[in-house]
Amino acid sequence: MKKLYLAHSTQFDNIGNDGISEAVKMKEFTDKVAYYVRVGRGDIQIFQNYDSMGLMEYIEHANSLDVDLCLDNHTNASSNQDVRGYEVYYSNFPVFSPDSKRFADLLWNRITPITDVDRGVYPDTRLYGIGLAFCRETEAVACLHEIGFHTSDLDQNELKTKIEALAKSTALAIYDYFGMSYYEPPIVNVKYRVVCGSFSNKDNAIKRQQELKNAGFESFLEVK
Repeated sequence: MKKLYLAHSTQFDNIGNDGISEAVKMKEFTDKVAYYVRVGRGDIQIFQNYDSMGLMEYIEHANSLDVDLCLDNHTNASSNQDVRGYEVYYSNFPVFSPDSKRFADLLWNRITPITDVDRGVYPDTRLYGIGLAFCRETEAVACLHEIGFHTSDLDQNELKTKIEALAKSTALAIYDYFGMSYYEPPIVNVKYRVVCGSFSNKDNAIKRQQELKNAGFESFLEVK
């Protein structure tokens, strides 16, 4: 069994253009990723952080669980509302992590066919000389990705309208990393029947049945 730690931003003070915080949006997104990981029926045990945890607290939480893979889900921010796009960061401090880079590439390959604007796969030292704490301090392989900008109306609309596809693609990248097959539930061809009338007079019922047949609909009479 593989152990997976899915973290969501707990930055409730980062408010998006729609008035909803980054933390609330990423909790919803992360819960959906966890759902799709379970749907795939892989031998994966899932752990998540809590809203009350700060960054270092959920890093310590992940480390205490001896997990195999960690992913931190965030949205980005900019003073320029025209800046938008998806990006993912891998661990590059104190040393380059080839496994983190591989996971970042898998996330990129799965998610960028869905997103409109894509900014790149980057080492976490691109932002800070000592990298990102989540990628640096977690003992397991870790990545952090930014699901668009919460300061961009276009990105926030994309997150809202494509959240299921984005969450499932994230889950698929996790399966790719573990080398597991993803179970796709069969599509069931459901048919619905509509009652087109209730009659006390049999002749009227037969007349309606004939009208439906003439219009090309299968019909039958039921006597109660």
